[in-house]
Amino acid sequence: MNAEDRRRTVVVGIDGSAEALRAVRWAVPEARRRRAALRLVTAFAWTDDRMIGWPGLGQTAYGDRLRALAENSLTAAADLATELDPDLPVERDLVLGFPGGVLVEQSRDVELLVVGRPRTGAGYLGTGGVRRGRRRCPLGMPGRGGPRHGGSP
Repeated sequence: MNAEDRRRTVVVGIDGSAEALRAVRWAVPEARRRRAALRLVTAFAWTDDRMIGWPGLGQTAYGDRLRALAENSLTAAADLATELDPDLPVERDLVLGFPGGVLVEQSRDVELLVVGRPRTGAGYLGTGGVRRGRRRCPLGMPGRGGPRHGGSP
C-alpha cells in the first residue's frame, strides 16, 4: 500500500460498544464521500493471566478471551459496514496495544479518524489523547445529536 492509498483511508476505533457501531454508521457514508477505504481498528492489551476464581469460565487465559471479544467486535462492525455499503472496501485491524496509543499511531497516514462519543469520562479506553489533539488527522465523533467533527489536529 503506497502513501496515497494509506491517506485515502478512514479509520474507526472499535471497542464493542453501541457508540462504536454508531461511529461505523457515521463513517461509512463519510468514507464513500471521500472515496476512501474504511479501516476498523480494535486494540487490546495481551495478558497470559488465568481467570482464577470465576466459576464456569474455566482456566482459559484472560488474553484469549480478550482477543475473542475483540475479534467479535470487529466482525460485528465489519458486518454492519458491509450491510450499509456492500461496495465499500473494509479492512479489519486487530492490534496489540492500548487503544489511545494505537489510534494516535493509526492517525499518522490517514484522512480521518472516527471514534464513538464516550458514555463516561473514560470513553474508548485511553482515547483522551486522541480527542485532545495528539492525533495527526481530523477527528469525527458522531454523537446522539448528530455528527460532530473534531477538526484538524
